Amino acid sequence: MGSCHIFVMSAHGTERVQVTRGNDDERSPVWIQGGRGILFFRNFNRGDKELRAVSKDRAGRWGTPRTILRGDLLQVAVSPDGRQLAFSSTRGLNLSSATGDSSRILVPVNERGGHLRPSYVSWSSDGREIYYLALDPADKASIWSVRRAGGPPLLRVRFDDPTKEWHRFGFRARGERFYFTLGDRQSEIWDLEMMLAR
Repeated sequence: MGSCHIFVMSAHGTERVQVTRGNDDERSPVWIQGGRGILFFRNFNRGDKELRAVSKDRAGRWGTPRTILRGDLLQVAVSPDGRQLAFSSTRGLNLSSATGDSSRILVPVNERGGHLRPSYVSWSSDGREIYYLALDPADKASIWSVRRAGGPPLLRVRFDDPTKEWHRFGFRARGERFYFTLGDRQSEIWDLEMMLAR
């Protein structure tokens, strides 16, 4: 089994450029710095997992990736102003600077919170709130928000219909809408439907 690497290309499918190289597995790229940089995971499924960033110079050449965060990382989202990172971990929902320092837990995973584990993370358009999809011990999902400055989480969406449960991958906030996947279990075949909620 080979390793994944990061590539960029034009929207027309031309001018493909390889950004990362080597024996490491590199995946889940996210644009940063107005398209002048990329945030990505190195060795996501290994114990030496890292969140890295790579930038390109004025001539369009990609530089050497630099490590932002190490260890317990599940998913990351960049704030609209590019100054902070919200990320999920086994400890909870975390917030750090874009350079990886000053990390703190906004919403811990604990008994008082029903052992809800933040998974997918997204920001409000104004950057004042962080939305996150959380899983309970039975892997039932719900969507919550918490203010960037901290405070109690607020329940936004509960998946009450057992025939329309969140399934496996995906959650994003855009404007005043949430985008997520629903799964319909039909034998060994999965049927997914994109839904949005205000």
